[in-house]
Amino acid sequence: MSSLPEEDTDNVALSALQSLVHDGTPDEMAQNFKEQGNDYFKGKRYREALGFYTQGIEARPDDARLREALLLNRMACNLELHNYGSVLRDCATVIAANPRASKAYYRAGLALLALERVDETLDVCVRAVASATTARAGAGAGAGEGGRIANDGDATAFKTLRERAEKKAEELRKKEEVRAERAQRAEEEKMKMDAAFAVRVFFSSSSSLTYSLSLSLSTRRDRFFKDRNLINVPNPDGSSNPYAPKFDPEDATGRTLIMPVFFLYPEYATSDVIAEFVEDTPFGAHLAAMFPPGASAPPSWDDKGRYVDDGSSLVVYAITRRKRLLKVGRKLTLRDVCRAAGGGKTGKDGLEVKDGCLSEKYQIGIWSCLASHNISRR
Repeated sequence: MSSLPEEDTDNVALSALQSLVHDGTPDEMAQNFKEQGNDYFKGKRYREALGFYTQGIEARPDDARLREALLLNRMACNLELHNYGSVLRDCATVIAANPRASKAYYRAGLALLALERVDETLDVCVRAVASATTARAGAGAGAGEGGRIANDGDATAFKTLRERAEKKAEELRKKEEVRAERAQRAEEEKMKMDAAFAVRVFFSSSSSLTYSLSLSLSTRRDRFFKDRNLINVPNPDGSSNPYAPKFDPEDATGRTLIMPVFFLYPEYATSDVIAEFVEDTPFGAHLAAMFPPGASAPPSWDDKGRYVDDGSSLVVYAITRRKRLLKVGRKLTLRDVCRAAGGGKTGKDGLEVKDGCLSEKYQIGIWSCLASHNISRR
């Protein structure tokens, strides 16, 4: 073929020519399918090429080399199509018939590496070299099938594959170390929180120590949040939040809470997060750090340059579960806001904590930038 036909062609002459591939012996049909598959593969039309190689295999050729070539070519197509399981299945078929088929080992190694099964990739490299060495010992170096399997090109290819697998193994090892370190830190923080919850319950309860220690962790956490008018709303799909409440390590009593807090700017549909808001820190301290007067450049989203902490223009509101808006003075702390969130004529209320944070919907946020709003301590 000098060029490939377009897809879904209605060319009658071409259809008649293609029908000829079904005539002849199994070997002749398989060879025809192989050649058509090669044309499509060169044109990077891998799915069509795969179909022709499969038809060649299904023709059941008697020539073992032809059958192996069709399987190897189908493996190449499946590598391009990321069908790695199919690559490995064809590899097993080829190796069962010819344990010295270096291309089968190599393409299986590529598939295993793509699947990040690095130990198996390295094992494939070792087995390929071992099979080639065994073949040379039986047929003499450079002679017969074994000599062709262990040629310089194959040796270089397997060396490169092994180096890639070793590099990937190192990357995965480092990723696992980072993951393990994060998990360990999270577990240590959780244990610290659990211990603090237990201490909190013991000192605030008039019940016996035995009863306090028998409380479930969820009950301890609920009681701890209840003291601060925080309503815990766990994520049913598991936590995906990188931030989480914790206790201030500088507080020897272990009772000062540090919370992640979202700030929303509704007129710009954007937000900030303070990952570690110590509950006894006044909001004014954070505003001064976020929007300092005389800053060289305002936030990229503040196209009008109005978000400047001049002591009177920024107005902060906290939204409670019952949708009450609490105006937050500069001198108020997060603890003050939590305390205020629990009252109201509507009954018990509070701030929702979703997935470990004061949630994006019921959070503390900057809602306007109007100089006419005065901020005062309640």
